[in-house]
Amino acid sequence: MPIAAKKSPLRAGRKPTGKYIQPGIAAGAGLILHEVLQEDEKGYRVLSDLLRQLSGIHMPVNDKNLTLMACRLAPLFKQRGVDSYQTYLNLLRTKDSQVLHEFVEALTTNTTEFFREAQHFDLFPQVLKVIMDRKRAENSQEIRVWCAAASTGQEPYTILMTLLETIPSAVSWKIKMLASDIDRAALITASQGLYRATQLKNVNEPLLKKYFTLAENSPNPLYKVKKFLREPAVFAEFNLATVPYPFRYPFDIVFCRNVLIYFETEMGREVVNRIVNSMAVGGYLFIGHSETGMVRSPRLKMEANAVYRRVK
Repeated sequence: MPIAAKKSPLRAGRKPTGKYIQPGIAAGAGLILHEVLQEDEKGYRVLSDLLRQLSGIHMPVNDKNLTLMACRLAPLFKQRGVDSYQTYLNLLRTKDSQVLHEFVEALTTNTTEFFREAQHFDLFPQVLKVIMDRKRAENSQEIRVWCAAASTGQEPYTILMTLLETIPSAVSWKIKMLASDIDRAALITASQGLYRATQLKNVNEPLLKKYFTLAENSPNPLYKVKKFLREPAVFAEFNLATVPYPFRYPFDIVFCRNVLIYFETEMGREVVNRIVNSMAVGGYLFIGHSETGMVRSPRLKMEANAVYRRVK
């Protein structure tokens, strides 16, 4: 029976605010390089194909993506002393791991926030109760969670806060979380657990006091995730294009939200199938609300919008 979501008391009621700023680089010498790169469609095609091979990320040729790649890579080119896509491609072909990582990370999007797509976190406590009943029937008190697009940490910490708020006597349950991402720099930020007050706008006051400590008092205060919230998570670099996935034990809950949209449809569906292979029967998968077209597995049953349960 599908699960109906109820509004969670865990998140702040106000809507996030802010303004969108067009990606770009500072004016000056770099602007000339940016304009040159933006006009090099042939070089763009070669690099975007390499990006797809390395990470599964699909960047079709269009004006937006031509601008995006130029803006993202121009500062990196300046650091590397590179002046064209062709010269950079020659550098990438040396297969230097650091150069390859820089390339993928520069083109990775890390848009995230606490309690993003909040309907999922309204539903999450009910999902947890179903999972806990199943685990008790299996005589197990271990819940394994995978946040497959951890970015800079807001999503895994949101999941953990919801878990700890939902599970009674959480100390009697063993929570294990893998928080992975392809972006090494983002994971370093996530593991540090430091966030400005503006980044915590969706975290209500009781949760802020319970799970964060003030690290720096300023007009935009800095908060640090408390140790007990951080402890269940292991932050690790992982590429969803990896074949096969190397996980030894199945996950009860998987969050893979707002990353499938960067893959071509066939690749996205392959990733979903690999994720399902890594889930326990009866486990739940959360994906982005715009990504449901990627799910075609007969092993998954939709329980709510962008929420699936593995049934076989």
